[in-house]
Amino acid sequence: MTHDEVVDAIQARAAARGVLTHYCPRSERCTGDNGMPDLLLVGTAGLAWVEVKTPGDRMKPDQTRWKYALRAIGEIHEVMGEDDLGEGRAVDELLTFVGGRLAPDPRPDARPGRAGRTRLSTPMPLGYPS
Repeated sequence: MTHDEVVDAIQARAAARGVLTHYCPRSERCTGDNGMPDLLLVGTAGLAWVEVKTPGDRMKPDQTRWKYALRAIGEIHEVMGEDDLGEGRAVDELLTFVGGRLAPDPRPDARPGRAGRTRLSTPMPLGYPS
């Protein structure tokens, strides 16, 4: 699989679970520090940053700097590739961890797909009254 195919597969799994994603395929159009992770995943229980690597591809120094900076402030940063896409493997575990578990929408007129699903629970951020 190519880099973009791995990204597409992760985004498809995230969408099926109601997890928001962001990917900028043309990084030359982005501004700021180089090496930002490829994917941002945001669910109801948290977020994660994912650097996608294909066989033979290695982390560049700027990417490693982002990894340690994000981890230093308690963020989740994972390096993932094609081998992590198998059923129940690392991608599924990460999506479950950030809160990508869904339940069918109880409304009888709900359409299937993202709009026709609801989250099992929506945890409140720490420090906020429920």
